[in-house]
This record gives sequence, C-alpha cells and structure tokens, in this order.
Amino acid sequence: MPEILVCTGDQEEPSALLSLLSAERHTVEEVHSATEAIQRLLAKTFQAAIFSIPFRGIDALETLALIRQIAPSLPIIVLAEKDSLEIQRKVRQEKIFYYLIKPIDREELHDVLQAAIERGSKKR
Repeated sequence: MPEILVCTGDQEEPSALLSLLSAERHTVEEVHSATEAIQRLLAKTFQAAIFSIPFRGIDALETLALIRQIAPSLPIIVLAEKDSLEIQRKVRQEKIFYYLIKPIDREELHDVLQAAIERGSKKR
C-alpha cells in the first residue's frame, strides 16, 4: 500500500483530505508542522508527499528546498490557499510535482496523487 506523508497547517482541512486519502486505501502519515515533516522524511521513505501551505514551523517555501535536499526524488504535491508569483517560482525552482490552489478538486487530486505514487514507486 502506498505511503504518503501529509503536512497540514490548519485544523479544518485535514479531515477532508485524510478521508479522501483513506478512501483511496493509502497509508497516510499526518504531521502538522514543517519540523515534523522533516523528521518523518529523515526516518522513513514515502512514495509521495502533500504539503498544504502555509503551515506551522519554519517558512513553507524554505522548507521545500530543505525537503528537496533530504528526499530529492520524492514527488511533492503543494496545496496553496492562494496563487502567488513567489509560490509559483519556488514550485518551479524546487521541481515540485504538482501545485494545486484551494479549494481542491477531489478528482484532480486523485489523478495527481496516482501519478505521483507511480513516479515515487519507480524511484525507490
């Protein structure tokens, strides 16, 4: 079963996102801060990661660069509250797998996650 790291910063979103992922029969590890995400990535291999920004801890965009160093081939999906030029630049710079603006379309997230898992499984 694919293992997915999910980093959420707010308390409203996780239940909807986690219920979608659970319905898809994924093994999900949820963390609530960048620090927790980094600790989990250092301890374990995941097929994909979903980062909802902004999140607690260190700056979300700086965290993406650090995560790239820890797990260079990990497919990362970024969920953002709003679109911004700064986020777009960082997403391209850090070679983020996919960038979604909230509210999230469930079907789009499903398709993107399946593609990310396939890529993540090949690079293990």
